[in-house]
Amino acid sequence: MKQRRTLIKDSRKTLRGLIAKKNSTEDAYEIAQLKSQLADGLYKLAEVAEKKEKRKHLDETKSIHEENLEFYKDEFPGEFVFSLFKLGLVIYDIAQLLEGGERKAEFEKSKGIFTDISRVLNKKDFPEDYANCQGNLGSINMELAKLSEGNQVKLFLQAGVNCLDEVMKIFTRKKYPALYAQTQNNLGNAYSDIADVSEGKEKREWLDKAVKAYQAALQVRTRKEFPAGYATTQNNLGTAYSDIAGVSEEQEKRKYLDKAVKTYQAALEVRTRKEFPSDYATTQNNLGNAYIAIARVSEGKEQHEYMDKAVKAYQTALQVYTRKEFPTGYATTQNNLGNTLRDVMRICDPAERKQFYQKACRSYEAAAEVWTEKYFPSDYKLLMNNIEILEARWKRLQEADN
Repeated sequence: MKQRRTLIKDSRKTLRGLIAKKNSTEDAYEIAQLKSQLADGLYKLAEVAEKKEKRKHLDETKSIHEENLEFYKDEFPGEFVFSLFKLGLVIYDIAQLLEGGERKAEFEKSKGIFTDISRVLNKKDFPEDYANCQGNLGSINMELAKLSEGNQVKLFLQAGVNCLDEVMKIFTRKKYPALYAQTQNNLGNAYSDIADVSEGKEKREWLDKAVKAYQAALQVRTRKEFPAGYATTQNNLGTAYSDIAGVSEEQEKRKYLDKAVKTYQAALEVRTRKEFPSDYATTQNNLGNAYIAIARVSEGKEQHEYMDKAVKAYQTALQVYTRKEFPTGYATTQNNLGNTLRDVMRICDPAERKQFYQKACRSYEAAAEVWTEKYFPSDYKLLMNNIEILEARWKRLQEADN
């Protein structure tokens, strides 16, 4: 990783030197091409940079593409569309670094760009380019769904599925195996998201579709050939299994939770803390969720064991999910840890109850530092409810002990 970053920086320095030597009038087209290469290098640097540096590189990349678009727009239509496509990707990545209204506004900008490009690069004449645009639109619609409420959520999700269905018509497994697998994974995500806003039989149907999509992706995304993609899809499959467990009868619940644990563990074989720290933390948090769910359908010694496993998984995630670097992941995991410690408090030795009560309080307090009522109203409401449950349970336990 370090060697790659050094090579990119050296290339960037060389390109800047070449651009500086050119005549801005006589060599305008060549300068634009060199600047495009420079933007590509900055974009690659952003991929391996920390959040603050990432935003800096993305902003510079965005400025270069915007400058080039002004130059290309009248005389170079092919280059114009190509630069516009890259700008859409950069704005999408910038949106990923933002929160709330700013995040939604940037996703809307990116969506507008890819929608415009799709009208030019149509399915008949430019099938691959059209499919790439539709794939990006699918991802953007799914992100916009997360930032929406009410009926708008399903509308965005269905729009995302429609876009990905278009991609599947072009990126077949035989002709484009890697892109086919990526699209199947994204379809699985869309189906899972629709399941989240569905109920009863419909919810289970969407989750079953998600599992099938992830399994189709894994037929191509093997650990050997596509390790990062394999880990991503295994993680997503684990979440789908956990969600199915949540809507299953008691006899099926444990079966799906065990499947979830198995797939999360498969993901962690690739998602190590050293190579993929944020992904590692995400999967550790998910693994903790599966362990505590198993604990809640277990008894006796096994219940204690799975609660301990859940606590350790959350604590492991928090070694990466710091408040400074990953505030939302930090708050989510602290809340999950608080819920688990609250459960431990209920079944532990009476002499240890106060200790676990205090630990749960500290976890909720840590989550509250991020989940404020102003910026995360729904999460804040959830957290306040969890704290109320903790206090009520603590009071009942004290009364029972006395």
